[in-house]
Amino acid sequence: MCGIAGFRLNKNHHDPQRALHSMTSALAHRGPDSDGLWSDAENGIYLGHRRLAIQDLTETGQQPMSSASQRFMLVYNGELYNHLDLREQLQVAHDITSWRGTSDTETLLACFECWGIERTLQTINGMFAIALWDNNTRQLTLARDRLGEKPLYYANVDGAVVFGSELRAIAAFSDTSLTINRNAIGEHLGYSNVPAPFSIYENVFKMLPGAYITINAIDAVDHKQQRYWQLADHAGSNAFSDDMPYEECFDLLKAQLEKSVQSRLLSDVPLGAFLSGGFDSSLVTAIMQNSGNGPTKTYSIGFDEDAHNEAPHAKRVANYLGTTHTEFYVGAQDAIDLVPKLGELWDEPFADSSQIPTYLVSALTKNEVTVALSGDGGDELFCGYSRYHNAQNIWNRLQRYPHFARSMFANISSAVKPAANLALPSPLKSKLRWLVEMRSLYRCASVDELYANMMMHIKDPSELVIGYTGHREAQPPRSAKPDNLLERMMLRDATHYLPNTILTKVDRASMAVSLETRAPLLDHELVELAWKIPMKYKYKDGEGKWILKQILYSYIPEELVNRPKMGFAVPIATWLRGSLKDWGEELLDVRKLSSQGYFNPNVVRRMWDEHQSGVWDWHYSLWDILMFQSWLEHQGALGSSVATEPRAA
Repeated sequence: MCGIAGFRLNKNHHDPQRALHSMTSALAHRGPDSDGLWSDAENGIYLGHRRLAIQDLTETGQQPMSSASQRFMLVYNGELYNHLDLREQLQVAHDITSWRGTSDTETLLACFECWGIERTLQTINGMFAIALWDNNTRQLTLARDRLGEKPLYYANVDGAVVFGSELRAIAAFSDTSLTINRNAIGEHLGYSNVPAPFSIYENVFKMLPGAYITINAIDAVDHKQQRYWQLADHAGSNAFSDDMPYEECFDLLKAQLEKSVQSRLLSDVPLGAFLSGGFDSSLVTAIMQNSGNGPTKTYSIGFDEDAHNEAPHAKRVANYLGTTHTEFYVGAQDAIDLVPKLGELWDEPFADSSQIPTYLVSALTKNEVTVALSGDGGDELFCGYSRYHNAQNIWNRLQRYPHFARSMFANISSAVKPAANLALPSPLKSKLRWLVEMRSLYRCASVDELYANMMMHIKDPSELVIGYTGHREAQPPRSAKPDNLLERMMLRDATHYLPNTILTKVDRASMAVSLETRAPLLDHELVELAWKIPMKYKYKDGEGKWILKQILYSYIPEELVNRPKMGFAVPIATWLRGSLKDWGEELLDVRKLSSQGYFNPNVVRRMWDEHQSGVWDWHYSLWDILMFQSWLEHQGALGSSVATEPRAA
């Protein structure tokens, strides 16, 4: 695990070594153990690495690392979980018997030498962001793991192709200002993040999950990323027969889960597991505890407010399994004190409020271990979100009426919102608000459009963002989409919500404190198997994750974990009217908004005032705006690279 950075030049740079050092220094939190730099000035290639040592803690695990023949030079962020198996394959097929050390980095380089780029990417199993320089072809290849666990940005800046694990590395390359992408602000307000392949800056891009690009020359960079793996190719195709016996599916899935967890226990440093007491984290922990490697260290976070406190549930599971369990209780003030720092911790605007407890549990876990396993991915793979069922019901009801009639009713309901702001009895106001919130759904022509709309906070960013010209979200590929409505929503989440929200949240929160997280449920072999299992075993009798729960019950009594899903919620709506009110007032000051020129200050202030008075609950949308403002304030505090172009009309 680490942070990677680098660039390739096509012209002289006044001080490339200093630029490279600045980039890696900006990523020190991702790799505090060592700093590695390598360059080939003749070919204009510069690679940098910050190391968090997990496997092979000696110098033989240091990066940048060259291949045995010196053809390839590599910097890489992540872990290969099948690297010992790969070494055996290389020994048999290519007679490689001598290794310098025990790191998976050396294994990865040997794979590139023997198999080439495409086959290697399709063969390795892990989470990774890769930058590979080929001395023979003079090509730079950038690649990202299949599900999007590890981030990788790239850009053309000042005659160079620049890349890094985080945006702050791109910004550190040059004194040239980067321009904020106003369409990206709109996407952030819609989804609480900036979806790949875009970033908050113009002409700075994210690698898509399961993609790579090969850069031959600086002036001929093709930003069309090549896909070596796509989840859509495995969704709705090669599925098991619907009459496949449940017992067979159960045995296959349980065996793959155990294999996935076991492979993620490879480490030369202490490891543990996040344990919320919910289904997914409890399942991962139970398999770890049964792996024969001794008591598992488990960690949970508790809150003083009972409505948000999962710690007692986690403790009951830990006691039953016999793990070495640690609870961290934090008060509301601990969380509130963290809020002004979020713009620094997430170096791109990000507004999923569960980022707060995720950071807190990561920081406290890091006190004892360097690696933590999590249960991320279960909801997207096994139909765990209640919103899937809700969306399906809404769509089935909407289909009773012609699309033109629904659109007409949506236009009529547009006049309701002003009335909904009046001082009306609560029941009537609630009904009016429901009509307003449903308005955008009436116009939807497909379940895909309806679900995307349900996931958005701000439906029309042009009302708020000055200069916004239209949505640019990268939709999942339409080929091979499953016919089942629930699976289509699951596919959308797995290709959009999972990498852009869930995994971004976990990566930034954990790496901010130099903690590696591993997600066994996102092993690509497990993911492919999950999509083969008949839907009737995932969603049964109105219950999601049904087969996953049955496997869990083979380890833990049902009564210990069968409870309503709580999630990692924090009471943002209440905080914005109380403890965070002054912070919000400062960031949303009309004069500040006007001078910055990104938001329509009158609309923002109306939303803020309506939320403060209780007329309307705008906390989701306001949090999105506030997180952008907090990020923007931090860029100014750095004296950073943000350029404010003339405001659009």
